Amino acid sequence: MFFDAHCHFNEFEEPEVEVLKAKRANVQGIVSNSVDLESMKRNIGLSSEFPGVKCALGLHPSNLLLMGEREIGGALAFLKKNLDKAVAVGEIGLDFKHADSVKKREKQARYFETQLEIAERFGKPVIVHSRLAVSEAIRIVSEHGCRVLFHWFSGTEGELERAIEFGGFFSVGPAVEFDSSIRMIAREMPLDKLLTETDAPVPFKGRPSAPDWIPRVVEEIARARNEDTSGLERAIEKNFKEFFRV
Repeated sequence: MFFDAHCHFNEFEEPEVEVLKAKRANVQGIVSNSVDLESMKRNIGLSSEFPGVKCALGLHPSNLLLMGEREIGGALAFLKKNLDKAVAVGEIGLDFKHADSVKKREKQARYFETQLEIAERFGKPVIVHSRLAVSEAIRIVSEHGCRVLFHWFSGTEGELERAIEFGGFFSVGPAVEFDSSIRMIAREMPLDKLLTETDAPVPFKGRPSAPDWIPRVVEEIARARNEDTSGLERAIEKNFKEFFRV
């Protein structure tokens, strides 16, 4: 069995088609991440409609920059009220590509902390986005007691070691096919901390990704680690169920 620990299933125009494609590829678990209030509402609906699709509720750091304080407050209130319907808080974190000033980075960090505190209070794991902000994201999450999944982790070996030290999990996606830094991470991380993702429908090499790509991702990870795919599948299944408690 295969598992997609991080995608945006709400962005598919025909989710029922993607569910069928995933089932044919033996992808049994999909976690659809949210970025704002509307995606949270949509993901709750999808998770109730399709048993294999679970939802994560949260405010993406880039989306936060487009929201006013009142709008953010309303979205966070919705998150807390509906978190029992979710398996995680996500996707949350920092994105210094879009936060191009101290004020914007401070805003992202403040609401990253707020959402980590919500996750702690409700006993939920968190799915972390850390583009161009890996060290700072590691510092912040290490001060909290949440189970942490670093989605599309792209840090250095030293940053990987720091994240491993406090028990972080890591999801590897289709970029493992062509990105040497991602292959290094896939190769070096402990097997009991490894998950797979697509970040669908994000495109790779001009094609929108989808959860049914996960078997290809597992094959590439197995090649990078020089391991058997069947053993890798079993380990990822165990990690998925342990992290999300499903």
